[in-house]
Amino acid sequence: MQPNEIIEVLNRPISQELPARDMTRPAYVAKDGTPRNVRNARHR
Repeated sequence: MQPNEIIEVLNRPISQELPARDMTRPAYVAKDGTPRNVRNARHR
């Protein structure tokens, strides 16, 4: 991914809205190749 592509993604409306949500789910790929996500609830 090129720096200009990163900027374009971060400037999308959804990219601005996600950090404001109470629940986010960071995702990653485990060593065995399966997708995983972690719930992260934030209290305001």
